[in-house]
Amino acid sequence: MIKKYIEPENTIILAVTAANTDFTTSEAVQMAKEVDPELKRTLAVLTKLDLMDEGTNAEMILSGNHDIKINLGIIGVVCRSQADLNSKKSLVQALQTEREFFMEHYPQYAKESGTEHLRHELARLLKENIKTCLPQLREKINKEKRKYEEKLEKLGNKTEPSLTMFANLLSKFASAYQKRIEGDGEVVYKNICGGAKINEIFFEKFQKNLDSVKPLEGVTREEVRNAINNICGPEPPIFIPDKAVFELVKQQLPKLQTPSTSCADSVEKELKNILQDCMTEEYEKFPTLRERIFDVVMNKIKERMEPTKRQIKDLIACERAFVNVKNPYFKEPMHAALKGDGSYLHYANDKDNEKCALVENLTKKFFEMIKLKIADSVPKAIMFYLVNNVKDSISDCLISEIYKTDEIDSLLAERSDIAEKRRKWQQFVDALEEAEKKIMRVD
Repeated sequence: MIKKYIEPENTIILAVTAANTDFTTSEAVQMAKEVDPELKRTLAVLTKLDLMDEGTNAEMILSGNHDIKINLGIIGVVCRSQADLNSKKSLVQALQTEREFFMEHYPQYAKESGTEHLRHELARLLKENIKTCLPQLREKINKEKRKYEEKLEKLGNKTEPSLTMFANLLSKFASAYQKRIEGDGEVVYKNICGGAKINEIFFEKFQKNLDSVKPLEGVTREEVRNAINNICGPEPPIFIPDKAVFELVKQQLPKLQTPSTSCADSVEKELKNILQDCMTEEYEKFPTLRERIFDVVMNKIKERMEPTKRQIKDLIACERAFVNVKNPYFKEPMHAALKGDGSYLHYANDKDNEKCALVENLTKKFFEMIKLKIADSVPKAIMFYLVNNVKDSISDCLISEIYKTDEIDSLLAERSDIAEKRRKWQQFVDALEEAEKKIMRVD
């Protein structure tokens, strides 16, 4: 417990040791050395000089002629004994007795010994120490004061609910939410958020998930051959069967549904995160208003998720409905399956494996072409049906759902602990200002 108080470097340590014990092994001095190895801020006090054994004295200790060097010195004192206390010996009498003791036994140290000298020396050391610590102390006080002033500023003064205040709070929230999506120029180093996070979802997470979808994964060569044969019926195929390619492509397209809807889910989550981020301390004061804003925005996001996912589903359904072989992206792989004159390759004498390999290649090329379209169209759909819709309508939603004059008192009712916080923080500021004034007087 003692060590906790003597550890700070601006603390003066008073190491009290009885004169009738070994000074070099003094527990007080040893403890002081643990936190002040060179004993630069330690003052030793030697007590019980009047109780030393006959024929011994503390002259060597008082002179400093020993292995332990105390930077602030060693001061001897003689305190009142139990007998003095029992006889109700006054402090004035005790100080006189102490002076006589030092004049008789340690005349050469009398001026630098005794309780009076210790009191003056401690006052001097304390004053010097305070002056040394003043700049640091002043800085610490100013820092603390600024901290609580900022807290009070965020908390704001107690104000009566008004329509203007009500409208400003709703408008401020809507503006903050919109800026988080559009980008407000604020530099945040911890992580990306808002519109930047949505960008990451679209062009990193979603793209990575799409890239992981492999066409014909899990489909064997035998299954491809069966598809070709089933399309052709009883007649063996002479040319590459287009329908087999198209049907295989259509069978693979549902694989794009999961990463596409997951992309929408991730954006939805970020819109909810933005909602939490915009709930600053200003709104924490009004729990009912905060809850209503939260409910309105959450409901709006939930409402827009249904048409967003429906549109994503329709985009993939559209791709299944019609495979566009005229797409410029598909020209190169098609040329690989065509002769120079533009007619289809004849496979009457070729092996089935070659035919199957070509169908697989065309299926994969078609699928990759559609993946590129989905990678472009899904983010557009999410932005149009979800993000922009929520962003652009949030202000109107808050006004229509919350801005009701008959509920203003309940919505702008402060949290019960706000008044106590305001009072407590103001007391801290007042106390710190008073401390600042006292430091200026000392300085």
